[in-house]
Amino acid sequence: MDERRTPPLLGMGLSSLLFWSLAAPLTAEPIGHDWESTLGRALDAAAQGRRDVALEQIRRLLSRREAAPLAEALLADLQHRPTPEVLAERPANPLLAEARARWRHQHHHPAPGEQSAYLLAVASHHRHVVLIDIGDSRLYLLQRGPGGLRLAGDYYVSVGKQGGGKVREGDQRTPIGVYRITGFIAPKDLSPFYGAGALPLTYPNRWDRLQGRTGRGIWIHGNPIGEAQRPPRASDGCVTLANEKLETLRRRLDPGTPVIIAQRLQWQAPEEIARVREEVLSALEQWRRDWESLDATAYLAHYADDFRSERGDLKAWRAYKRRINARKRWIRVTISDLDLFRYPGEPDLVQAIYTQDYRSSNYRERSVKEQFWRRGTDGHWRIVYEGSR
Repeated sequence: MDERRTPPLLGMGLSSLLFWSLAAPLTAEPIGHDWESTLGRALDAAAQGRRDVALEQIRRLLSRREAAPLAEALLADLQHRPTPEVLAERPANPLLAEARARWRHQHHHPAPGEQSAYLLAVASHHRHVVLIDIGDSRLYLLQRGPGGLRLAGDYYVSVGKQGGGKVREGDQRTPIGVYRITGFIAPKDLSPFYGAGALPLTYPNRWDRLQGRTGRGIWIHGNPIGEAQRPPRASDGCVTLANEKLETLRRRLDPGTPVIIAQRLQWQAPEEIARVREEVLSALEQWRRDWESLDATAYLAHYADDFRSERGDLKAWRAYKRRINARKRWIRVTISDLDLFRYPGEPDLVQAIYTQDYRSSNYRERSVKEQFWRRGTDGHWRIVYEGSR
């Protein structure tokens, strides 16, 4: 879809979506990590039983500062073990575990032309979006450009000791969901454990709290000072990376930058993403029009039976909206700055965050709203949560 055009289905109420930024197709290869390609070729050869070829490739990495510790561990592993430990699913040696994660990334990165399945629409004020793949121990940085959001960097990261899917305080898991960066905490305000500083995230978010998840202090931060290498699972739930990479991120990322964390990132053809986007936008636009129509029955039909808000369940919401609408002669609603994200770990769930300009015969308000839309078994998208941010 051409980001400069507004799809016909949107109508005047969503006209500001002219300023979407959609994800452009990603590059075919990981960028800026040529030594990882050499590592990948070496371990491909090892897996195929071509040990001499693998050793030759690994020796090339000894002169690379970042790669040398991994190369030394791999040389010892391949030279002294009949079955290399690095080929095991979960190597016990931390360096071999890191090498395996970097190798796995060589086979799982996006195919040419694919886009992030989570980014249905991104508001124009976001300069970057961060995607984190727990299973692949990888962080992708997308940056706004003339053609939309493009891959600007990808980095090896370490995540929670118990993997992904945080549920409670102290479970040593990294949360799965959509979060925002709230700012930057400088090293001088932290212990050396956090390395070059920290970018705090908004865990638990609204959806986490609705699901009863607990915990706090989930950050993207540097590696402990003096600990250049970390295995893929080493934190108590945070996402950590090399300090020079954290420095790169903190110079680029603004408060409010979206961070999407998934157990395994999904990449799809643009046509499939556009189909879902148009479905959700159509439902959102019809909801807006039905609200303006003052037809409470039509408007409330957009809410799921298990809907929740700060005011309670669907029964309480219906009573509240019917009471409010009965006092109105007219309503006008305009939506702008829309973020529309498919929610990781939840089938057919979409988070919408937007600026809402509400005007009526007796009230005016401009606010930031959040909704969660879910596609039901009948194929219709309905709202399961709505509230202010």
